[in-house]
Amino acid sequence: MAILDIALMGEPVLRQKSRALTQEEIKDSKTKKLINDMIETVKSEPEEGFINVGISAPQVFQPLRIFLLMDENSKFSDQNFIVYINPQLEIMSDKVVEDVESCLSTPKLCGNVKRHTKVKLTYLDIDGNKCRKKLSGDFAVYAQHEYDHLEGILWVDRVTDPRTMYYT
Repeated sequence: MAILDIALMGEPVLRQKSRALTQEEIKDSKTKKLINDMIETVKSEPEEGFINVGISAPQVFQPLRIFLLMDENSKFSDQNFIVYINPQLEIMSDKVVEDVESCLSTPKLCGNVKRHTKVKLTYLDIDGNKCRKKLSGDFAVYAQHEYDHLEGILWVDRVTDPRTMYYT
């Protein structure tokens, strides 16, 4: 496994819509290696004051519809990640929450973003099996953040007020 380079804001890969993987690609050893490397990368030394809870393939220069999200049942000290391949996101609540976001691709930059509090993801797992998962609270927010990466959207595009942005 390897720690991968992170694409920083300004890299074209972060602004393009990612492509779906075929079943053959999902089962390919190159995809498995990419996912394992993404896990090692997201678990690597986080930015001071932050915890890495997710990463998307575009963030490691791969325009593929893959993201990882920490399992809501795992502990920050012993993170387990769920792999979401070709996810589809459905908003399940009109209720929104506004909170500070940051990103591996925008190190030390933070700002307020509004996100929905409940979502449902339909996706393929690492073996290509169709799955569904409902998330709420912080994990719904994290899922929307990672899903946006697959659409070529960064949190800075959703900032509620540029005056809330700051560097840590």
